[in-house]
Amino acid sequence: MDNTEPKRIILIGAGILSSTFGSFLKNIEPDWNIKLFERLGQPAIESSNERNNAGTGHAALCELNYTVEQEDGSIDIEKAKEI
Repeated sequence: MDNTEPKRIILIGAGILSSTFGSFLKNIEPDWNIKLFERLGQPAIESSNERNNAGTGHAALCELNYTVEQEDGSIDIEKAKEI
């Protein structure tokens, strides 16, 4: 498998988490081909609205805040499992 080729990424749903994740990926890997698909007429009008969202996106948090990189490069997922 050739790991040097840019990846093709498909994100389903234009809610806050897919949009945030897509933005992170684009910053980290600008050569990747990232496509975001939404079936509704606008982004973030279903589960990301204020009545349905779990709150992590709107509180400026995401799962990366719950998976802390340790000094040795490993990832501690205990906080993510607790949440």
